[in-house]
Amino acid sequence: MTLPKSIRMAGHTIEIVIDDSIADFGNYDADALRITIRPGPPEVMRLTLRHEMLHAALSLSGIAYIDKLPEEAIVRAMDTIFWPSYDALNTKRKR
Repeated sequence: MTLPKSIRMAGHTIEIVIDDSIADFGNYDADALRITIRPGPPEVMRLTLRHEMLHAALSLSGIAYIDKLPEEAIVRAMDTIFWPSYDALNTKRKR
């Protein structure tokens, strides 16, 4: 899958790197402003990028720095509850 080399978010440029040496599907490095994605099936890479972009958004907004914030739980809730509902809504609109 061809991903962009970078994205703009909240006035920052976030680099996107494909790296087959990482153990996770992907990760966001707030200090380096970098999203790293492990190569895989195109749909998995697309969903991983979206997941890591949510981490980036929480970080850049400052929300990720709230003590005891269950950030991964919030991002996974978006992945499994919000986005499927949003995608279904958009599919209905296109019909």
